[in-house]
Amino acid sequence: MALILPFKAFRPVHDKVFHVVCRSADGFTSSTIKKIIESNPYSFLNIIFPDFSEKNKSKAGTPERMRKIRHAFEQSKEKKLFISDEEPAYYIYRQIKKNIEYTGIVGVIHADEYRNGHVKIHEHTLTEREEKLMQYLDLVEWNAEPVLFFYKSNTELQQLVYDITDKQFPLYDFSGTDEIRHIVWKTEKKSMVQKIRSAFEKVENVYIADGHHRSSSSVLLADKRLGEGVDNHHPSQYYMGIFFDSKELKVYEFNRLLDNRFMITPDVMLQKAEADFNITKIEKPTGPPSEKTEFFVFTKGQWYSLKLKNTADALLKMPSAGIWNEYFLKRIYGVDDPKNEKKIHYLPGTLGIEVVEKEVLNGNYGVGCILSPSTTKEIRDIADRGDVMPPKSTWIEPKLLNGLLIYDFSRHHDPL
Repeated sequence: MALILPFKAFRPVHDKVFHVVCRSADGFTSSTIKKIIESNPYSFLNIIFPDFSEKNKSKAGTPERMRKIRHAFEQSKEKKLFISDEEPAYYIYRQIKKNIEYTGIVGVIHADEYRNGHVKIHEHTLTEREEKLMQYLDLVEWNAEPVLFFYKSNTELQQLVYDITDKQFPLYDFSGTDEIRHIVWKTEKKSMVQKIRSAFEKVENVYIADGHHRSSSSVLLADKRLGEGVDNHHPSQYYMGIFFDSKELKVYEFNRLLDNRFMITPDVMLQKAEADFNITKIEKPTGPPSEKTEFFVFTKGQWYSLKLKNTADALLKMPSAGIWNEYFLKRIYGVDDPKNEKKIHYLPGTLGIEVVEKEVLNGNYGVGCILSPSTTKEIRDIADRGDVMPPKSTWIEPKLLNGLLIYDFSRHHDPL
């Protein structure tokens, strides 16, 4: 049973939404942030970096910076840049990118679902990062970007989503300069709100696709607030998520580039690989391998197929990235800890094989490796077993926006 509730979102006024929303701040350089802040007073980056243009800026991660962020958000509400819905609602978000549609339901999930193991994870989290994010949430008191969840395919929820998107006029419908289209609907009838809530209650587990640290830090905050005396139904016991049917996500591989600083020549690499792989020269592939035990390798202007000789059942439970780490990276290059190995560069599969080939041909890297993408079923199976995937195993679409829907769980706002 999943307790996923509607909420009263703060959201941009209609005529400013295109100017407000932005990608995750982690993806911006300082020069880009400066350019956006100076040219767009409505950008959500003005809230995330409230004193960016000041001579004596607050230090990132300090309580001073976090209080300024909260203050900037309050000012934006006073300026009517954001409005709050009067009644709790679920929000349907659709992203259309290169003719692929992704549609999910935005709501808030109770921390008990995480505590009781109904939120399934497939990545380890870092305690230090969890603590820092919890401190941030404790002071800003909002979620501005939802955790991305998925659930087993569910025809009841899919039909409810269809009923809304087919029959209601959207709140927002806009495209950015990246040609990605964003559409948002809101449940308008209380009867529809109840139907969605009831349908979610029949979902046994939800799986984190992206946002493991945001999820765990939200639960840490919920625990802290319980210790401070709030009850288990307080808004701080919930955090915002977007929930996708497993068929509504696309999982891409993370490809690998090996730095020239690895003191192993391509010829030696191929010679060592013969112990575990059947190696064949191939033409340039048009996509990633279809089998997790096969890798496409590009070096010295030539593409190769490396097919693992070992196909034991235990091995087949590993994702492609785990097999690559064990049989290619460790056995050939002697790397035991890829997470901290700085001579490996990762490229999401969305960039295509051409980018991997180009980087090697330009001499920036000696070897490029194309892995096989995982599936939502594989992620689910790994999470259900209590296992975790190696770092940089998956790139999951869609990537979401900051500032489109905000869950404000502050003491001054009752969002539920």
